[in-house]
Amino acid sequence: MSKHTSKVHGKLNFLIVAVVVVIGAVAYLLVSTDAIDFNPSELSGSGDKTIKGAKKAKKYDNKNDVVVDLDGEEVQEFLNNQDFQNMVANPEFAKLVTSADFQKMMSAPDFQKMMAAPDFLKMMAAPDFQKMMAAPNFQKMMATPNFQKMMAAPDFQKMMAAPNFQKMMAAPNFQKMMASPDFKKLA
Repeated sequence: MSKHTSKVHGKLNFLIVAVVVVIGAVAYLLVSTDAIDFNPSELSGSGDKTIKGAKKAKKYDNKNDVVVDLDGEEVQEFLNNQDFQNMVANPEFAKLVTSADFQKMMSAPDFQKMMAAPDFLKMMAAPDFQKMMAAPNFQKMMATPNFQKMMAAPDFQKMMAAPNFQKMMAAPNFQKMMASPDFKKLA
């Protein structure tokens, strides 16, 4: 390098360092004299000064945790049941549970009311009902396309929801007939 080039590079380096020092000094003075309000909490995200009405997200806030009680021998027995495990692992089950129609049904007030009814809970826990649900012939019947078609038919849904049908299902005589040994032979 020539003597002239070294001199120019030296002056240029000095000028760059001087500019950086001056910018640093000006920034320090502006912040220390509160000419610029430097609040780190406002600099992250969309602070109060940038967007009116916007608030910082409450990340990692565990106040809204849902507590699910899975205690009890019956619940544990159900969760550990091989049939339940197979059902949960089935991709068709996952598809059903995530469908909009299923979500709508589960959130319907009438469905919630039915699920909480003592008679429904009693029926679901009855050994005869469990036996029927586990029977291979019942499983085959439920898997047939005709049965699925019938269950999805609007007329069938309407009949199931009709007050008269509900009344008939709850009638003591109907319950007695369903519990009779002759009817159990048919099932």
